[in-house]
Amino acid sequence: MTNTRFPNGIETSEIEVTGDIVVAGAIVTDGDITGDDCILATLTLGTGGTKVTKLKVYSSAQTPAAVAANTSAEQDFTVTGVAATDKILSVVKPTAQAGLGIVGFRVKAANTVSVTFGNFTAAEITPTAAEAYVITALSV
Repeated sequence: MTNTRFPNGIETSEIEVTGDIVVAGAIVTDGDITGDDCILATLTLGTGGTKVTKLKVYSSAQTPAAVAANTSAEQDFTVTGVAATDKILSVVKPTAQAGLGIVGFRVKAANTVSVTFGNFTAAEITPTAAEAYVITALSV
């Protein structure tokens, strides 16, 4: 698969590909890849890199509990599809609230992501109810 060019300019000689490259259901063996529907069985970046099997973005409506003043609190979110072995890369709260931040996150168990909120004010803050958090998970 030499000389295969991805839309962002990377050539296959610059990455190690394990498995076939599939675009819109067809295996690509040579030529240019166009479009955004590229699926790999696994991907390893760099010599000795970790094999990546899935990168998935979830949207999950949540209503977190209040966070006490000047503290942090971990809360569990149900996120259907997250595996116990996944790594969480990001959790994005769709709106900003003064004095409130997401300071940590992890997979607690299958379908459960724990999110730690920090409250940096002298008053209790309740995160906005029924917001769709965006959670990015990586399977290796």
